Amino acid sequence: MKTTLKKRIAKTTAWAIAVVFLLLNSGCGIFNIDSFNKENGVYVKHYDSCGPDSIQDALRSLEKKYISTKSISTEIQKSGNLSRIIMATIHHDAFLITFPCELKKYFTKNGYEVTLTSLEALEPSDVAIVLIKGTVAKLQWHWISYPTYSKERIKNFYGSEDTSVFRVYAIKKRAAN
Repeated sequence: MKTTLKKRIAKTTAWAIAVVFLLLNSGCGIFNIDSFNKENGVYVKHYDSCGPDSIQDALRSLEKKYISTKSISTEIQKSGNLSRIIMATIHHDAFLITFPCELKKYFTKNGYEVTLTSLEALEPSDVAIVLIKGTVAKLQWHWISYPTYSKERIKNFYGSEDTSVFRVYAIKKRAAN
């Protein structure tokens, strides 16, 4: 019986510490309540972020068709927002994030093949979405599309010294069966 009580106390203590940690380290999210604005169950702030923007650019290059960033963002957010919500308690700009798995899922669901490649391997006729990283201290991460932006512009987005290409995903229409 003593072991069960000790386990309960340990579990309760762990939860209490976690709650206190979240409350004391809630960052600017609490002060930017407008970042939590929703429309039809999805977070509005994500509509005009670089993830939906780069997907929109890629679709324009692939099919010459326009799909709104609002529509793209809504479809991405249907898979859930838990990670964004947790991160937004620390920094309100977390609602701008589009995770690589969400980008790949969006394209796969819509009939495209997504392949990890390198910027150097891209041909002028290719379409890709590139995740670039700037200065870590400034939390600079950005999705950008190729060929909408040239390889040179992508490599120098934050300045030649500060920009590094993190991931490159080539996007192609899946062959019909």
